[in-house]
Amino acid sequence: MKIPSISVLMPVYNSEKYVAEAIESILNQTFQDFEFLIIDDGSTDKTGKIAKSYKDRRIKYFKNYSNLGVIKALNHGIRLSAGKYIARMDADDISLPNRLKIQYEYMENHRDIFVCGSLIKVFGDIKKYIWDTPGENEVIKARMIFESSLAHSSTILRTSLFKEYGFKYDRLYKHVEDYWLWVKVSEKFKLANISRVLLHYRVHKDQIGQRYTIVQHDNSLKIRRYLLYKLGLHPSYRELQIHQKLSNWEAAKDIKELIDMNKWIKKLLTVNLSRKYYSPKILLEVMGERWAGMCYLSDFLGLKKYLLMLSVPSFIPSITLNTLSNYAKRFFK
Repeated sequence: MKIPSISVLMPVYNSEKYVAEAIESILNQTFQDFEFLIIDDGSTDKTGKIAKSYKDRRIKYFKNYSNLGVIKALNHGIRLSAGKYIARMDADDISLPNRLKIQYEYMENHRDIFVCGSLIKVFGDIKKYIWDTPGENEVIKARMIFESSLAHSSTILRTSLFKEYGFKYDRLYKHVEDYWLWVKVSEKFKLANISRVLLHYRVHKDQIGQRYTIVQHDNSLKIRRYLLYKLGLHPSYRELQIHQKLSNWEAAKDIKELIDMNKWIKKLLTVNLSRKYYSPKILLEVMGERWAGMCYLSDFLGLKKYLLMLSVPSFIPSITLNTLSNYAKRFFK
């Protein structure tokens, strides 16, 4: 039996509203050399019936007889995968028809990249927008000090990451298992995003991110604390609070908190200049973007926020006005 180029891996659980659209978006791909692993994690609705109604030889349907959770479902699916690559898919999202073709060709032509995502269009119970993820490895790494910079269901990964190098989704990082995986992979290998929308990401009240925000918050903080320790920082409780606000694009409540953000950004940049854990130039750009964003969100300043955004902040003594203007344009687009 011919080994497929790609194993599309899709865990599902009580997804009867959306799963047909997700399945059809994969079956209708222009790239056809794939197997489609659907791991039904103990659904009690019509999800399994819908999945099994498709008589396509590429579909391989597996049912867990109890709900084990997405991390176990993913790791089980990885063990079953036969492809050279694993393409992630979620049961409530939609892959564009050329997604697999574009990602397969990219990975074949960039042998140093081990995980590749794409831009995504967010839709559903929210105003539509495009999440403009960074393309280059060094920018992805630097941004991860604040947030995951790859959309999980848009990614394609080399199967060798799991079967040769021993990576897996970690149950200690529930609901942010992808973020933690990217952090650990980035310590050894390169990551990338293709600067094209290849997936439509649906936001709705039943998805994990909406139902488990407290767990996500706590485990995201655990990852960010790990990255700060790697940088050589041991933040105080107040500094962690400030870091979380920066990570979540949460506005400062007053001028004192905005000053604290300024000081924390300065500290991050100063430590990195000596340790060079991240590219100093790229981390400067990432921090400049955060600073522009925090100023923009500081409505208590009135119009002064625009002057503050475009002024030369104390944490970057050598930066030019033109560079900060570029940060502002990037944030407003």
